[in-house]
Amino acid sequence: MPDSRETSILAAYDTATFDERTSDERGFGARFENEFKPLLRASAAFNLGVMDRRRQRRRTAKIIAVIVGFGFVPVLALLYLTYSEAVAVFTFYGIVIAGIALFGWAFKKRPEENDPNHATVIDAVLRQFGCRVAGTSRMERRMPAGSPIHPGWSKIHVIEEHIAGRFDDRIRFVALRVRTTMKQGKSVSETFRGWYMRIDLPFSFSGTTVIHEYLAPSYRFGKRIDTRTMSQVALEDPEFARRFSAWANDQIEARMILTPDVMEHLKAEADRLEPEGQGWKPSGDLMLGFTKSHVHVWLPSSATALSDWHPLEPAKMIEDLHDAFVELAQLRAFLRDIDVISESEGFRAQAARNTRASGEDEIHR
Repeated sequence: MPDSRETSILAAYDTATFDERTSDERGFGARFENEFKPLLRASAAFNLGVMDRRRQRRRTAKIIAVIVGFGFVPVLALLYLTYSEAVAVFTFYGIVIAGIALFGWAFKKRPEENDPNHATVIDAVLRQFGCRVAGTSRMERRMPAGSPIHPGWSKIHVIEEHIAGRFDDRIRFVALRVRTTMKQGKSVSETFRGWYMRIDLPFSFSGTTVIHEYLAPSYRFGKRIDTRTMSQVALEDPEFARRFSAWANDQIEARMILTPDVMEHLKAEADRLEPEGQGWKPSGDLMLGFTKSHVHVWLPSSATALSDWHPLEPAKMIEDLHDAFVELAQLRAFLRDIDVISESEGFRAQAARNTRASGEDEIHR
């Protein structure tokens, strides 16, 4: 007998359309209709089965938890009276560990239950921006630690896949989705959640300059910079100085970087990233580091639409895809501003200075 739920989902797909709302989405509506909708319809039964299995695991876990919960106190009391306090404590921690394992069994996502269409559709969204999804290698996992500025952390979590490519076929970058936490005593607090980006530039800096905005409560955990080799940069723009701090080991280069137009761009970026009306709800501070031939960017964002996937709810899934386009447009806007900044007078002067220095070194050799 046909599953009435599947029939209802297929009917919802019949009426669902991807309405192209921005220029970035141009052509995606036709692809959704002709390429992706048939795949999504065909996988409805698979996704229903996955949903049912997950519900069954959670239902089983709840039943086990209720049974254990009713017998928990009497068993501990009996052990304490019959044996010793040590045995009761050992049993208590054993039950806690078993509970954690049971929770993991009930809620952990299994690779075989992932809908392969998710990766296919998100990859198509990324390619609208000239990007791609790639597996995160060990070298790429080490990138955030190589940033001259980063959130305070005792542990960093990096997702298995990252975004790479060239926005506007100009600026090469890698974007990792990261979360950092700080352990203080027995408590663990989140210090950053969002995107870490490393952007490649066509020239190098002779020193290191870092910029930090005071945006979120995580500032109490501190930024991580090498204050032994860097000193604070005196900023002439009072509004910029109120919102940002800058440190450098080459004060002349730092002032060449932080020209008035660069500071205006960064203030505009900070305004754009404010949570009001954006839906991002940032977690952490905006931070930038300029060193060697790279720009390191910490872009706070507590959520990402790229991971949202509701194939059994066509209308919601389409809205999530629109949100993914918005999120990528936000990333591209920041990268475009970095591109504009790199073309500023200060950056061009620094590039020329480094080019001359490199040429002089070759002559002396």
